[in-house]
Amino acid sequence: MKMGFWKKLKKPFFVLAPMHDVTDTAFRQMIVDIENIDGSMFNPEKPKKRYSGRPDVLFTEFVSIDGLLHSYSRDKMIDRYLRFDEIERPLVAQIWGRDPDKFKHAAEIIAELGFDGIDINMGCPTKHAVKAKTCSYLINEPQLAQKIIKKTKEGAGHLPVSVKTRLGYDKDVSLEWIKYLLDTEPAVITIHARIAKHMSKYPANWGKIGAIVRLRDQMKSQTYIIGNGDVKSLEDGREKAHIYKVDGVMIGRGVFSNHWLFTGRNPEDITVEERLEAIIRHAYLYEKNFQDRRNFCVMRKNFKAYLKFVKNSKSLKMNLMQARSANEVESMVRVWYNNYTTKE
Repeated sequence: MKMGFWKKLKKPFFVLAPMHDVTDTAFRQMIVDIENIDGSMFNPEKPKKRYSGRPDVLFTEFVSIDGLLHSYSRDKMIDRYLRFDEIERPLVAQIWGRDPDKFKHAAEIIAELGFDGIDINMGCPTKHAVKAKTCSYLINEPQLAQKIIKKTKEGAGHLPVSVKTRLGYDKDVSLEWIKYLLDTEPAVITIHARIAKHMSKYPANWGKIGAIVRLRDQMKSQTYIIGNGDVKSLEDGREKAHIYKVDGVMIGRGVFSNHWLFTGRNPEDITVEERLEAIIRHAYLYEKNFQDRRNFCVMRKNFKAYLKFVKNSKSLKMNLMQARSANEVESMVRVWYNNYTTKE
């Protein structure tokens, strides 16, 4: 079993989850560097308190192996989904598909690109993924899932291979399903504590994750287990790790609603100046990485998230929804802030 960087992590470690059209390289760099945003862009004279903290591991958005292997789309896929900066390490590339041989070749490409690990998506519940009989649908075909893992490990070379999955497809088959996965000896299995049919509409069942950890121990497997689902803060994640004995905790939506989550800060404690500075810096970072190659409107969901706890920001939100460049974003933010401070 190749554990790679996973073996060096202090437990419980924290992981930024892969989220489509969210966790691109600009977003990941923001999460890593968020501790350096202190609001000084707007208030340089006020003493700043430093908060440190970042994810121990980051994941890319999930990437189609078919797109990655197609000569016409390969460069576009790499540029869109597999761009990264050194500050993001350790960084795991997540891939999805159905053909075991294609997984092997895709793993070879991932290894050549310099990633630290490869993750196989066996958990996404979207209609598109299910219709193609990929991702969470593979829970229905455990023998095929085993072949995919083995072929991916063949192509990965020195890189550790992990799997992200769910408790089941349309019913809970978690212990039976995870045993199949453990038999292939992946470095890590991340469990999203819901069945695919429930999407994210039901509370995550962390008790099932605890049962999976006990199964792993009974099998004397060396595979790490990561828990995922409804983790709201670092404190919440540490508590769940202690109770259910997982090796690590993955956080997705909780980070999107609080970009400062990995620093341990609560969203209501982030100042207006810090939020506005983050908006501007994120916009320029996105433009630097994707100008003329990815639509700027992708940033809109981030603008809404940054402004969630800012009072009287409706007009700014509306303006930012029309922004087409980082320069426009900065101008809009500064105009709004000048009016904001004048009214105070």
